[in-house]
Amino acid sequence: MLEELIREWAKDHNEVMVFSGPVLEAGLMTLGENKISVPKHFYKIVVTHKEQRYNAIAFLMPNS
Repeated sequence: MLEELIREWAKDHNEVMVFSGPVLEAGLMTLGENKISVPKHFYKIVVTHKEQRYNAIAFLMPNS
């Protein structure tokens, strides 16, 4: 649903930038020999640009 909304914003604006990644913290569960952290949450920041104006919105989503 969020991805669909971002696609709509992209149609309506000159420029859309999306930044996303894990929220890392101490004590997370790890996987494998390399001990890859499994985050409890991910963030997504969407920045739009239209007519010399920038707008941004951020989301915090559980890893489920």
